[in-house]
Amino acid sequence: MKANGKKLAVFVIVAAITMFIAIPMASADPKVDHALKGQYAFSGPGQCVMSTTGFGKNYVPNPGPNAYVFAASQIWEGVYTFNRDGSGTIRAFHRSFQLPALTLETANISWDFTYKMTDKDRFQTELVEGTYDKVEWTSGPNCVEDEVGEVNCATLYFDVVGPIDGVMSRDGDSVIMTCGQPTKLILCVPGVFPCVRTSFEAYCSFSHQGFRVRDKLR
Repeated sequence: MKANGKKLAVFVIVAAITMFIAIPMASADPKVDHALKGQYAFSGPGQCVMSTTGFGKNYVPNPGPNAYVFAASQIWEGVYTFNRDGSGTIRAFHRSFQLPALTLETANISWDFTYKMTDKDRFQTELVEGTYDKVEWTSGPNCVEDEVGEVNCATLYFDVVGPIDGVMSRDGDSVIMTCGQPTKLILCVPGVFPCVRTSFEAYCSFSHQGFRVRDKLR
């Protein structure tokens, strides 16, 4: 009887030790604890400073005979989609107010990205190589009304340089996306693929807060 009691005690001790060892092993990589997935409806502000001749060091616009620098203040709304395979998309609409021209414009925005967890609640996204930030203007200076009253708007493509940072809530139900370095965008030659970069550059910052509206994705 005593021998059986000793065996039972040893078994309980071994099981307890195994349990305490297994817990740290399971959570050794915090990036795996929360798999970011689903669709997040978002909104938020954005600002861009643009230069027709690009920028030099410390965000200073390059000089030149055709140099023109202007700014835009924006309000965004749309949907971020994060798939379990590390791919994602943004589909959005933004309203933009330009300075010093004092013009209003609207556009549909879309691009594809890849993302990776950098910690259990932090991640980074990057533009998929060979793809572009697509800006389809729907009103404003980039639209022209023809003789019969139809409005034709330009579609522009931008290369996005560098990552965009994000943070996820513990339950995964909300995210905040921030490009605050700021992020550089370079205008591509319209209609030429892959991207042939122009001298037109923009530095942009935004902060988007999203709430999960769907979580069953691939």
